[in-house]
Amino acid sequence: MRAVAIDDADIALLVIDATEGVTGQDQRLAERVDAAGCPIVVMLNKWELIDDPEARLEIQAELRRKLYFVGDAPVLKISALTGKGVHKLRPVLQEAIEQYHRRVPTRDVNRVIADAQQRQPAGHGLRVLYALQGATDPPTFTLFVNRELPQTYLRYLERSIREANLGLNPSNDGVQIRLAFPPLTEERRKEYVKLVKSKAEDGRNAIRGARRDARKDLEAMEKDGDMSSDDLRRAEADLDKLTKQHEAEIDEALDAKTVELLEG
Repeated sequence: MRAVAIDDADIALLVIDATEGVTGQDQRLAERVDAAGCPIVVMLNKWELIDDPEARLEIQAELRRKLYFVGDAPVLKISALTGKGVHKLRPVLQEAIEQYHRRVPTRDVNRVIADAQQRQPAGHGLRVLYALQGATDPPTFTLFVNRELPQTYLRYLERSIREANLGLNPSNDGVQIRLAFPPLTEERRKEYVKLVKSKAEDGRNAIRGARRDARKDLEAMEKDGDMSSDDLRRAEADLDKLTKQHEAEIDEALDAKTVELLEG
């Protein structure tokens, strides 16, 4: 598999000959796929030729040992000759690709990070000030920190993100979660506060504009006789309720905890 093919791939299938086990070439290919941030599905071919239960357990243990860096990537036992097990591939691919493109709301990311820090502080005054998903393909989470965090704590935060209810399957490490750590200076922190508040106000203005347009449409329908006055009042009440709900969601994204983290 050429490097350019891996870089351009939406998902990679690593086919391993179960009768040979994980070879050095298999390891190098898996490392290359992992470095590219591409979701990976491992396929153990010729599985039907391994009759001994102990031999099957040994192969799976070897897989976890030699390909530990791909975590709990999906592993399918198949037979290319008979087609056995191949039918399981499509749903696994679909799930991996959906997670590859998934975007998590910023407020949810910060909630997970804040809860993780409360359960287990990094110590020595180290902390994450703000977090967001900077990109998809794969889901990439950027953490703004006051100082560099130790690798053990980064793995803890990564595990917390995976295990949280964010729509990312913790058992599917075919989706990569990368943590980046640009320093958050005082000037940059203020810029983020200003940016977040500005985006929130833009969101509120968009909601208010949509409410005005919808109200005009409702009034026009009443005028044309397509809606009674009672139906208009009920529709306007529903519209106001929906507007308040949307504004509350924006306020939640700007909750006191997030602003406190940003402003230090």
